Amino acid sequence: MSTNYWKAWAYGVVLAGVALAAACGSAPMVGASCPQGTEDCPCYGNSTCNTGLSCFSNTCVNPLSGNGGHGGGGGGATGVAGASGVAGATGGGGVTGGAGATGAAGSSTTPTNLIKNGDFSLGKEYWDLTYQAGEVAGSDYSGGQYCIYNLSTSLYLSFSLGYPPTPSDAFAIDPTATYTLSYQAMGTAMTMPATVMVKIGHVEAPYTQLYATTDYPNAALQTFTHQITSATGDTAAGLVFNGTLDYYSYACFDNVSLVKN
Repeated sequence: MSTNYWKAWAYGVVLAGVALAAACGSAPMVGASCPQGTEDCPCYGNSTCNTGLSCFSNTCVNPLSGNGGHGGGGGGATGVAGASGVAGATGGGGVTGGAGATGAAGSSTTPTNLIKNGDFSLGKEYWDLTYQAGEVAGSDYSGGQYCIYNLSTSLYLSFSLGYPPTPSDAFAIDPTATYTLSYQAMGTAMTMPATVMVKIGHVEAPYTQLYATTDYPNAALQTFTHQITSATGDTAAGLVFNGTLDYYSYACFDNVSLVKN
């Protein structure tokens, strides 16, 4: 039974109850025991009632309660019909309208990020930086980004920024499932643009690779997004940014996210 049909039925029952009350000469009277605007009492002068009630034949009724006003016999029968409506999931359908809205809100909930501290708000926690080659380098993670600096004036620097440093914080990649990898990065350059190879693979040796791609960040912070699917999956995977920097240049990373679609 549709929600519109249920509402029409409920309003019909209420009108019938009010008509019965009027026919029996038992229309409510205004008084201390029956204040205007309350249920089963007279409506206000502008034909309105308190919140949740409707004015029918100058009587305030609750269209969802199945109460037919002062007509006691009609009210009882209507109450049974209301209970039947709930049993038939029709009344629940009206309430389910709210539940449906909640369901829609649930569907828009942000998916779980498999990368802990992806925004580096906790500094370098859950991350590990290793310098692979270079002369002199530095790093900073105090400003909500993880930045790596090549302080040499003549030599290149290569580095690996990996997640996680301990296998207990690894994440699972389900076989054939699709994931979205997203992160922000920027990199300065003197003669050669910065390069970042992103890899996802087993967190421990032999570090079996599931996915790899190369991005080329420039001096403006930009977002890189990749769709990832693995036929085999992995129960304990990790992520690493393998970067190469020109001399006297730097790269920064932020908002690393890996979510299952």
